[in-house]
Amino acid sequence: SQRNGSSDVVLGKNFVEKQVSPLAVAEDIHPSMWSFDDTGAYLGGDNAAIAFDLNGAKLWEFRFPTGGGKALSEIVTDQGLAYLIHTSGEIIALHKANGQLQWDLKLNEEVIGPTIISQNRLLVPVKGRVSTDGKTPRPQFRWAVLKRTTGEIESFSKPLEAKPKFQISMAPELEAWILSFENKLVALDPMKLEVLWTQSLTDPIKGAVSVVGKSMFVSTHAGKILKLDGVKKGRTEWEVDLPQPPVSAPTYLPIMAKVVVMDDKGGIQMVDGKTGKTSWRTVTENHNDLK
Repeated sequence: SQRNGSSDVVLGKNFVEKQVSPLAVAEDIHPSMWSFDDTGAYLGGDNAAIAFDLNGAKLWEFRFPTGGGKALSEIVTDQGLAYLIHTSGEIIALHKANGQLQWDLKLNEEVIGPTIISQNRLLVPVKGRVSTDGKTPRPQFRWAVLKRTTGEIESFSKPLEAKPKFQISMAPELEAWILSFENKLVALDPMKLEVLWTQSLTDPIKGAVSVVGKSMFVSTHAGKILKLDGVKKGRTEWEVDLPQPPVSAPTYLPIMAKVVVMDDKGGIQMVDGKTGKTSWRTVTENHNDLK
């Protein structure tokens, strides 16, 4: 929801407000991504996207030309438009209500991460050249900065280090975006799109960074939860060992000031967000492999 442009998205409801009939999706479309807001649901898979209103009625369907070995990367929405981001670098902006084309742009650059809506800009991360400055080549990307209403390219950012499929979290109190990939954290200035600081952890990060105020919580593949101080450039405040590796990023419960994480055996552990002390742990009955 942070990456979409709608400020009216309501999250956190724990009840069923309305149940609709199964959505009418063509057999050759296998939805693997979605975007929801207060106007409807926008599903995408392979080279197609389809939109439904809140009653489950189909609004429109769009298909990219097949071939080329590339597929739809994601769908991002704002108040009026749905942006279909193709991994090949083609971006289609459609009116959410009827699927009418607003603009079409071919960047001819591979999209390697999540697209961001910021101010009146659409920021698309495209693959850059590998840096050979050091002993080890480092993959890089650039933000393609587009005008949301027209698709006009305003600029490209300076090259930034990140692996494909990096994750990003908003940190408004730090006035930064936090990129995460492998064992690295990179804080970016949202306006200048320049690096503020970087931090390397001992172990690879699992999932996105959970940002709470000026603090950050991360899970690692080595079976740890860490609390990092965003003011002090990601310095570790505490870390907690888990019996099994986590399957996702930590979830922060603001009312209780607790952090919860699930491991790959179905165990759920709650940790005090201030001290890092374990409050309790329980094991759920689970018959599926968690990854």
